[in-house]
Amino acid sequence: ARGGSGAAATRVDGSVTALATVVAAAATGMADTLAAAGVPRIEGIDAVAAVERMGGKLALFRRSLMSFLKYRDRGAQVAAALDAGDLPGAGRLAHGVKGMAATVGAVALARSAAVLEEACRGGRSDDAAQLSAEFLPLLEQQSAAVADWLAANPDDATETRA
Repeated sequence: ARGGSGAAATRVDGSVTALATVVAAAATGMADTLAAAGVPRIEGIDAVAAVERMGGKLALFRRSLMSFLKYRDRGAQVAAALDAGDLPGAGRLAHGVKGMAATVGAVALARSAAVLEEACRGGRSDDAAQLSAEFLPLLEQQSAAVADWLAANPDDATETRA
């Protein structure tokens, strides 16, 4: 039996239940909350998942998008490395894109970069050449979508919400 009055036990049980409800809602409902909070919609970007991983910090997400654009020229660098037969170099470049793409929620690009990286690391130049034909336009498309969104939202409210 519990020590203390029934009213105290009820308050404790009620507090534990309320806390459990909040934790469960946070774990399962953050995506809905983030969507309602104005997380940006950018083609090819799972922004809700990315912002959720960033603890709901929209300003951090925006800065990550700006950082992502620094990887835009990696496509040309990957192509040059592959043309030069530098599979390890192309693999390293693809690895960097993979990480940044995953950070901002560019899931398809991250997968494409991962597969390209693996082909490069495995020394499979024919596979790498084929995979780069998918990777390069995807990187350009995703970069363009992010750049367009950032240009259209230069003083976006995400700066003040996080």
